[in-house]
Amino acid sequence: MHPSNRPANAAPRRFRRPLGFVHGLSALVVLGTVLSGACENPLAPVSCGPIPDQTVPVGKSVGLRVCFTDENGDRVSLSARSSSGAVATVAAHGGSVTVTGVRGGTATVTVTARDPRGLSGTVSFSVWVPTIVRLSRRGYYPAWSPDGTRIAFVGYPPRDDVNGPSLSVMNMDGSGKTELTHPAAYVQIPAWSPDGTRIAFIYGGDGRNLYVINVDGSGETNLGSTSNSFFSRFFRPTWSPDGSRIAFESDRDGNSEIYVINVDGSGATNLTNNPDSDTNPAWSPDGNRIAFTSDRDGNSEIYVINADGSGATNLTNTPGDSEHFPAWSPDGSRIVFQSYRGDGPGVDVMNANGSGVTRLTNTSGYNSGPSWSPDGSRIAFESPRNGRLELSVMNADGTGAANLSVGGFHSWSPDGRRIVFSCESVEAPWIPSICLVNLSEGWRR
Repeated sequence: MHPSNRPANAAPRRFRRPLGFVHGLSALVVLGTVLSGACENPLAPVSCGPIPDQTVPVGKSVGLRVCFTDENGDRVSLSARSSSGAVATVAAHGGSVTVTGVRGGTATVTVTARDPRGLSGTVSFSVWVPTIVRLSRRGYYPAWSPDGTRIAFVGYPPRDDVNGPSLSVMNMDGSGKTELTHPAAYVQIPAWSPDGTRIAFIYGGDGRNLYVINVDGSGETNLGSTSNSFFSRFFRPTWSPDGSRIAFESDRDGNSEIYVINVDGSGATNLTNNPDSDTNPAWSPDGNRIAFTSDRDGNSEIYVINADGSGATNLTNTPGDSEHFPAWSPDGSRIVFQSYRGDGPGVDVMNANGSGVTRLTNTSGYNSGPSWSPDGSRIAFESPRNGRLELSVMNADGTGAANLSVGGFHSWSPDGRRIVFSCESVEAPWIPSICLVNLSEGWRR
């Protein structure tokens, strides 16, 4: 209707907005409010997750990527600090931090992420720098006594051109060093009897034999003298759990075999009696079986045999690969060993019947010499890094691997809180010393 034709008493016509326009305007108001709130209440950076505790040897560094998120989309910058710069230092660069071990102890590293608005978030983790104690300036093949008070080892003279090594013992703090034998051209692999009263070892010149001796140095006995001059080679003799017999490796029959002998030298028995090489004997905790390495199938495999020599069984069965150095878990349910299967050399574990083989290590190189902690929760092993052999420890499932120090042949304390090992001498890298690392001061895995 044209305005001129509208009745005089008609009400003015109101403009009606479309319903969609009203809803859209409401949405804009809400969005504006949210954006205003974001500007008024910006969000601080948040860590993407926890950082595992770190083990960093003295003089070594570990680089870690550190992740933070910022809901506002701001770019963050990192800074880091150590609770004790005397133990470990830390430096931030880009999206990572580098932690360097200074001296033994523990420290807490805190990483802070800050956005352009000045808001910040943090994440913290613990750093353990192992304390390495040198117990003896010259020595090798340390072995802890069953009561944890003493350490047997092969001691070397002050100069290489004087006499030769001797079987020695010392207190766990390195005091009271005592030579049990006269120096000889060859002394190797001391092993304590289960009751801690005697030590078995390999001793001699060209005719190397299996000996036992009392811990006070008395009663030295050549077991080979009653058994047609055994020639025991590189790997340690091992006592049966009841202390009545000793298993060892000998080539008296022209090739390496696994023998057992009574501790008085009687009853020497060739358990393996095979024309191929059998080495590395290891008693099961119940004393009923012995695990060993054999190449009778064309390559090195892990076998078990009953303590009377019956029932030899190949556990690994991996043609073309090789396995060495079996070690039983304390409960006898598993065996850890060095393996060359699959993706190269590493430390593997399997059930005692050979099933469930699992690779534990993920580092390249000749990972070797695995041994169980007394409670079965951890495994120590030796791993080459940067051209040097280093002592490492991991959880029994392969997690939490940590390098402790440059070193090799090792022995757990009976309480599992310490490891004694052959370390580099202060005199020269090729001269071994005896060192100790205390795990109880910082292991958190």
